[in-house]
Amino acid sequence: MTRILLALALVLAATAARAETVDAILDDVRLHGFVRPQNVLQRLYAADDRPGEDAPATTRATYLIAIEGFERQRDAFDRADPVLARLERMVVAEHCQPCDLAVRLSRAQRATGVGHTAEAQAIVARAEALSLIAGDQLRFEFLLTRARVNDLRTEMASGIADAVQARALAARHGWTADEVRAMSPMVGMNADLGDFARAEALGNEAYRLAERIGFAYLLPTIRAQQAYIYSMRGDGELQRQALLDVLRLAGDDASLRKLVAITLGNLSDYYLQTNELQKALDVADRARALSASQHDDNGVAVAGANRGIALVRLGRYDEGIADLLAAKTLAERIGARTYLLAILDELVKAYEKAGRLREAVATMHAELELNQEMVKQERDKAVLELQEKYASERRGREIERLSIANRAQAAEMEAHRWQQRLWTTVAVLSLLALVALVRYGSRERRANRKLSGDIAVLSEQTMVDPLTGVANRRWCEAEMQRRVGSTVGLMLLDVDFFKRVNDTWGHAAGDRVLVEIGRRLRALVRQNDAVVRWGGEEFALLLPDAAGERLPQLAERVMQHIAGEPIDIGGQAIVVSVSIGAVMSPLREGVDWQHAMHVADLALYMSKGGGRNCATCVVDVVPTADVAAIANDLAAASARGDVTLQMVEGPSPARRPAARVV
Repeated sequence: MTRILLALALVLAATAARAETVDAILDDVRLHGFVRPQNVLQRLYAADDRPGEDAPATTRATYLIAIEGFERQRDAFDRADPVLARLERMVVAEHCQPCDLAVRLSRAQRATGVGHTAEAQAIVARAEALSLIAGDQLRFEFLLTRARVNDLRTEMASGIADAVQARALAARHGWTADEVRAMSPMVGMNADLGDFARAEALGNEAYRLAERIGFAYLLPTIRAQQAYIYSMRGDGELQRQALLDVLRLAGDDASLRKLVAITLGNLSDYYLQTNELQKALDVADRARALSASQHDDNGVAVAGANRGIALVRLGRYDEGIADLLAAKTLAERIGARTYLLAILDELVKAYEKAGRLREAVATMHAELELNQEMVKQERDKAVLELQEKYASERRGREIERLSIANRAQAAEMEAHRWQQRLWTTVAVLSLLALVALVRYGSRERRANRKLSGDIAVLSEQTMVDPLTGVANRRWCEAEMQRRVGSTVGLMLLDVDFFKRVNDTWGHAAGDRVLVEIGRRLRALVRQNDAVVRWGGEEFALLLPDAAGERLPQLAERVMQHIAGEPIDIGGQAIVVSVSIGAVMSPLREGVDWQHAMHVADLALYMSKGGGRNCATCVVDVVPTADVAAIANDLAAASARGDVTLQMVEGPSPARRPAARVV
């Protein structure tokens, strides 16, 4: 009998040990993370206090929200969708506010998963009010979701701010695993801002913390973020090792297949850059097969393009061109225009290597047309974004000009008053001694000289940018007018992603960047060249007697000089790059310099539309070309052969940056 009671006690103890409450499971997940989402789901489905339909709404909501999230995380939408539908019914029938917020967040996360960023942004905006009255757990999920949306919208400063808030909230409650979840997206966003030191420090901290608490599921994602840092920074060997670590850590977890596919694509791209062509081909095959199994057309297109590039370089031209054409068709269908542009560029090279010049020319025209469309889209977007900013700047400049004009006018009026006083004095005191008159005239001359000096100082001040100390736009316009008939190289520079610097570190840091760029440009140019702050974050270089064919070399030197060394911003070292448009003035004899400057601006927009950190140089203009047509559409002029353009890449990693997990 004693044996039976002992055995029964052991069975009951074992059963009690296995039994867990829903709250205990979720607390453990927030503290320690998990190995795989299916493990958490097994525990939740086995919880001894699983709520029934008669349980309070908040209790059912907590359980269902967790189930839906983990089922969706492992891509089991056939199981997640019915749970989401139950939550939606609770919103209507029971006015369940946590359910409402959870449904909105799920919809937003689903939208980001398929690239519908605008839809996700609209959902998150409508959900913000609910998040402010929700519990801290749902508020944390809201902040993390909004950080992801901002990341996808390239609003990095806002995304980092949301992630920082989420991390602070998790730290306050002691949710260590959630802290790691908040840190992970900050790694990639800081890397995109060029703050590699901060990104690497966050990545290392997040990885160590995840490893310490046993959050194995997030380790490959963090390692992928670190690989992205190394790619952006140009550390190829560290990038390769990190990518291989991602594959090892992810293993055969079905819920990480998308991460594995992205990693294989990046690894294939790495092998292309190091010219390990057979490895690039093998890895691209794996990436394409895995992406196809997940119906990820974007991944299939990228992997197919990498496979085609490898085949062409291996001399298997027909096979490679076939793969590139298939990738092109897929990219066109899904609207992946950035990848499409890169694929067209590779197709041109492939046709040239295969001796199929007619097809190379046709593809080149298609590439130029697409680039023209993208430039126009970029230009229109930039105009919409900057219209208010420039309007504000114009108002500021008008006020500044009015102030300067008033000061100059006051000085001139003072001189006029002195002159009037002189004639009055001469009339009234004509009988005074000559010595007294000479003494007065001497004093008048000194006063006039002082006033003339004041006017000269004011005039000089209107010609110099007060922040950077370089010449300003007014001086540039006067100088170009003075040089009518002379040959001058014009180079327009725009600081890439300058808004992110202001948003992240403040306007004082932005000013520091502009001052440093002005200093570097002055140190680079010749004595008779000129550096001009054209406006905002744009600079211009005036290069007298330069040759059109030398513009690409000069542009390359400028980009290297700006981006070659980080700029220190309050102890933070950030890398800043520029986009450039360059042309010779005049475009042809008798054409004013403003036409050339406008063409330089169009070339600058082509550089920005082509991915930034590059230069578009107009190295030749056909003498008989229609200047107005060139100034109207530079890309079309190039396609017609009216101008010859040469693109120069800046000092960034080769061909295209690695894809980043968001």
